[in-house]
Amino acid sequence: MENKLSDNFNKLINNFQTLTLLPIVNENEIKIKTFNIIIENDECLIYDTKNNDFCVRTKSKGAAIAYVQTKLQKNNVQKRILELDNTIEKNECDMKFYKNTFKKTNNKIKKSATMHRLTMSKLIIAEARQELHSFILN
Repeated sequence: MENKLSDNFNKLINNFQTLTLLPIVNENEIKIKTFNIIIENDECLIYDTKNNDFCVRTKSKGAAIAYVQTKLQKNNVQKRILELDNTIEKNECDMKFYKNTFKKTNNKIKKSATMHRLTMSKLIIAEARQELHSFILN
């Protein structure tokens, strides 16, 4: 197991193409090759510096990194990445509503239904993030 991990790490280090896809993180900016991800006001703005062009806005850093990496690898999954980002954003908003409803209601049936919806939103977010991470790690 240790040798396999060491071999994989050495292959990664020796593969220059892979190294150029590693993100360089500054305070509010992530650079990946010719793309800049600017983080401001809880959203990520993606710019293509090679073409001097704005690409897209995402809510999560994970979606922004996945978007850039798949674009650089010429994979056509950016639409799916943006769908996952919207799913995460929507369910995070829903969770705030459900938590507030749970706290303020005294009705046991409403509390039970709200808790179920809160749990479902958490699961949906976890699945979407897992899929985003698979795009980043592939």
